[in-house]
Amino acid sequence: MKPVKKIDIIFFTLFFISFILCGCKKEPEIDRSTLVKIYVETTLAQSKYASYPDSLRSAKEKIYSKYNVAEEDYYSTLKSIEPKAEYWDGFYKEVKSYMDSLKVRGSFD
Repeated sequence: MKPVKKIDIIFFTLFFISFILCGCKKEPEIDRSTLVKIYVETTLAQSKYASYPDSLRSAKEKIYSKYNVAEEDYYSTLKSIEPKAEYWDGFYKEVKSYMDSLKVRGSFD
């Protein structure tokens, strides 16, 4: 059996520490009802301001501010749930429900 060299121990320790640090990185989590509202409102803004990029940017900033969410956190959360098909089924049901409530309130442009 070959003796363990000091460099091997250092390499293993660094690998283990980096593995732990990468595993501890917490993804920003936005609750689903807030995520649904942001999704619907930004989608409506994209439709309304498709030809006006400055107005679209401003509208999105207001939406993120309204829900106290950073744009990066919003997209990061969407990316983290991307592979979860079961999540999307419920998500789109809530999207439809929220859009219906906007129509009823007359807030649907």
